[in-house]
Amino acid sequence: MGRIGGTVGLVASASGLVTLAAVTLAPLQFAYRSAASHVIVSTAGSVVALLAAFLIFGRLRRSARLNDLLLTCGLCLLALSSAVLAVLPAFVSGNSRVFLDWDGRIWRLLGACLLAAAALTPRRRLEQPRLATKLAFAGSLSLALPAALVLWLVRGRLPGIVLVAIVRPNWPDLDAPWPVLAISAITAVLFAMSSVGFVRDAERRGDELFAWIAAASVLAAFSSFNYLLYPSRSTGWVYTGDGFQFLSSVVLLLGAMQEIRSYWRSVPQVRVLEERRRMARDLHDGLAQDIAYIGRNLRALGPLDGELGERLGRLRQAAERAELESRRALASLSAPMDEPLDVVLARAVTDVADRFGAEVELDLASGALASPARTESLLRIACEAVTNAARHSGASRVVVSLHRTGDGLRLRVQDAGCGFDSTAPTRGFGLISMRERARSVGGRLSVASTPGRGTTVEVAM
Repeated sequence: MGRIGGTVGLVASASGLVTLAAVTLAPLQFAYRSAASHVIVSTAGSVVALLAAFLIFGRLRRSARLNDLLLTCGLCLLALSSAVLAVLPAFVSGNSRVFLDWDGRIWRLLGACLLAAAALTPRRRLEQPRLATKLAFAGSLSLALPAALVLWLVRGRLPGIVLVAIVRPNWPDLDAPWPVLAISAITAVLFAMSSVGFVRDAERRGDELFAWIAAASVLAAFSSFNYLLYPSRSTGWVYTGDGFQFLSSVVLLLGAMQEIRSYWRSVPQVRVLEERRRMARDLHDGLAQDIAYIGRNLRALGPLDGELGERLGRLRQAAERAELESRRALASLSAPMDEPLDVVLARAVTDVADRFGAEVELDLASGALASPARTESLLRIACEAVTNAARHSGASRVVVSLHRTGDGLRLRVQDAGCGFDSTAPTRGFGLISMRERARSVGGRLSVASTPGRGTTVEVAM
């Protein structure tokens, strides 16, 4: 069992202990007379269930999955049942009140059925999501409204939910009509099944909202079970079933708040990703094509002597570097933002080595992560070091390694080429650029090279 299953199991264990205490510890007072509390509990349940249904409907618009559709319909029915069970009875009496008592329980049963179906049905996409959504809502109403109509027609012959007044509210009252007891028992079982299914989905897919719904379903299951023992909604007493129902609404509200928070955190990331893709498209269709065209034409020119030959050689090198930079920028902009550093680094240095006909040997720590700024700097430094090794060292093989060092990372690029005198002044900008890039993200670059023994470029951050 995973972390989510363990947490939900603890909630179920605690709920079971509270229920056991309510049944066995008669001297303790678990019931209080407060008819207004039923209105508060049910109103809270109705509002929270509607909020959760709205959030799941937003998911449905994106995912078009059958599970999300069933869950949306189930939460809507549960919201309506909470309103029918307690809010409306405050304004009616007599046979109409008995009708609302029965109708609210029927709607709650139907909502629990849809929740169980959403949790246990295999995830699959709807071929026609809009049509399926309309049919699902129409089907839910076609089940709930006829049941309400039948109950309304026979409301004068419906027995009261509680036949005997609760004289000792700390003892279970099982004298209610057997259909009422059966509805409460079946509803409790359905909520328990829902919890198991949502735990499974939450652990498989890392869905945090489903984890909250699983915990809320456990509390709803114990609420229905306590209503089986103490049908307090039909009396002036507030009992453990109402407490579990209120806790279920609180947990579902916390899950809805977390879902809203996750959504707002994802909005900037989505916008950044869309902007990166737009820039990649513009770069590929514009600048990158022009640079490639210039490079092809420069390579097509024949050999020239003297100063013109030197200029042509420098132009070819500049075109190669510009083409390489454009390809590197395209790869960076089009890559997923959460891709591990070792994957991005392997792709970048392999591409550079292939372009210059060198072989690269990789020794990269898997799953390494770094901030976007550090990732970009390491990629630039590694590609620059591999480019220099492939073009100037004469070595046919370059070794690139990445290792974790405590809380940091260490990147090393080695070759066994001709090397150079690292103490001699150089007019090139490559080493200066690599040092500045490393320093800009809190790192340190060191270069060790000896003529005839190769070069090692190392970055620690």
